Amino acid sequence: MTTFIHTTFYIPFPMRKLPTLCMLALSLTATLLAAQPGALDESSGTDGYVLDVALAEVNSLAVYPDGRIVTSRNTAGATALYMFLPDGSLDGSFGNGGILAPLGFFPIKVLLQPDGRILVGGDLNGGVGGQDLAVARYNADGTPDVSFGTAGRATVELQYYDYCTGMTLLDDGRVLLTGTWNIADSPALLVMFNPDGTMDTTFGTDGVLAWIPETGDDFRANDAAVQDDGAIVMVGRHGAQAVDDFIARFTSDGNVDLTFNGTGMLYLDFGANQDDLVQVELDTQGRSILLARSNASGSFHSGSLARVNTDGTLDLTFGTNGFVPLNTASTGRVPTSFVIQDDGKLAVTGGTASDSSPARELYVSRYTADGELDSGFGDAGYTILALPQKEIGNAIVATTDGKLVVAGRSHITGEAPDLLLARFWQYSGLSVQETGSNGLRLFPLPCFDVLRVHQPANGVVRFTITDAQGRVALTGSLEPGLQAIPVSGLAPGGYVLELHTAQRAIASRFVKQ
Repeated sequence: MTTFIHTTFYIPFPMRKLPTLCMLALSLTATLLAAQPGALDESSGTDGYVLDVALAEVNSLAVYPDGRIVTSRNTAGATALYMFLPDGSLDGSFGNGGILAPLGFFPIKVLLQPDGRILVGGDLNGGVGGQDLAVARYNADGTPDVSFGTAGRATVELQYYDYCTGMTLLDDGRVLLTGTWNIADSPALLVMFNPDGTMDTTFGTDGVLAWIPETGDDFRANDAAVQDDGAIVMVGRHGAQAVDDFIARFTSDGNVDLTFNGTGMLYLDFGANQDDLVQVELDTQGRSILLARSNASGSFHSGSLARVNTDGTLDLTFGTNGFVPLNTASTGRVPTSFVIQDDGKLAVTGGTASDSSPARELYVSRYTADGELDSGFGDAGYTILALPQKEIGNAIVATTDGKLVVAGRSHITGEAPDLLLARFWQYSGLSVQETGSNGLRLFPLPCFDVLRVHQPANGVVRFTITDAQGRVALTGSLEPGLQAIPVSGLAPGGYVLELHTAQRAIASRFVKQ
C-alpha cells in the first residue's frame, strides 16, 4: 500500500520565488492513508456497503455532489425512491424517513438535474390501452415538482402497450425516454419532453419517434445518448435477427442521420448467445461505448463492450477488433451496467454468475479507455464484494469525489431480494485536506486527466500550475465551489497549484500520473 505525502499552505504577499515555494511544499507535510483503487470506502455503511433487509432491491441510482444517493425500487409490484446520506444511513429530510412510496408508476431510470431536482422515468400501468411511458420530477425533499407535467408527472399516451427502457437528460433541460411499442413491427421509441413536462412537438411526430427501419422486424430501443451537437445515438435489439444488435443515430429533430455509417445505423454481432445492447455512453471524443449482456454463462461473448466511431464504423483500435469480451471460456460473469470515469477508464458492474447460481457475488471490473483490463484496480482488474448471499450490481455511478457507487441486491434464496449499496475508491482514495481554515481541497491523488478543486474564495480566482522546476505549466480561472481542471496535457510528475486572490495566494502540491 502506498502512502502519499501532501500539504496545503498560505503564501502571503509578496510572493516567494517558485523554487523556494516548491522547497516549502516539500518541507511541510501531512500524511493520509492510501486505499487501493477498487477497495471499499469504509466511511459508508458497514465497511463500505449497506445491506438493508427491510428495503428491496434497487435498479437505478444517482449521486449528488455532496454524496447523497437516490435510488429507485421496482420489485414485486412495489415502487419507491430511497435517499441515503454519504455515511449510508437513510436521509430523514427526504420523503418519509428517507423513503418515498408508492410512486404510482414503475421506475426504470433515475437522474439528477443540475439544480438538484430528481427525474424518474418508467412505465405507467392503466394508460391508454394498457401501459404508457411516464416521467416524474421531484424536489430534493421528495415532494412532487408541480411545475412539471400534471402535478409533477408527464406521460405519452400511445395506443396499446409501450415500455420505457431508459432516460437521458439533455443539456437544455429536455428529457428523452427510450422504449418500445407493442404494435405491428414493434418499433423502437424515442420520446422527447420539454423541461416543463410538455411534449416537444419539434421532435419526431409531436414529440414521438417510432422507428421501423425494416418492415416485419422487431426493434427495441434500450438506451440513448446525446452528442454535443444534439444528435441522438440509440442502441437496442433487433429481434428478427437473433445475433444482431443495432446502433443508430438521429438528428436533433428526430430524422435518421444518413452520415452515420451511410445508412443511419450499424448492425453489431456479439456472438451466438444473443446478447442485447443495453447501454450506450459517449466518451470525450464523442465515440459510442456500448455494453451488451446476456445471462448465458461460460461464453467468450457473454457480455461485451464495443466502441463505435462518430462516423458509425466499428472502432477496430478498441479491445480486439472493436470488442472487449467481459468473460473467458471459464467464467460466467453477468455484466449489467458500466460508467466512464473522468480519466476515460471504464468501470463495469454485475454478478459473478447467473441468477440461478448460489455462489453469485457483486463485482466491479475496470478497463482502460482502449479496452485493456486495468491490473491496478482491485485484484488484477476485479474487485468482489463477497457476502454470504447471492449479490449483484444493477447500476454504477462515478462520483465527483473519486468514488464508484453501485446499487443492486442481495438475495436470500426463497425470499425477496434486499437492497444493497456499495461504494469503492476509483483511485488511491486520497484527497488533499486543508491544513488550516482555507478550505482548499484537491482530489483525486494522484490525478489523471482531471484535477478536482474545491475553490474556497467568494469570487472568481486565478490559478497557476507550476512544475517541480518552477515553470508555469497551466493557468486559468476558477469559479467558487467544486471545479474541474483538465490536466491531461501535463506530463506525469509533481506540481503546485496556486490560487491567487486580492489578499493572498493559497497553494497545494499534487501528483499527475
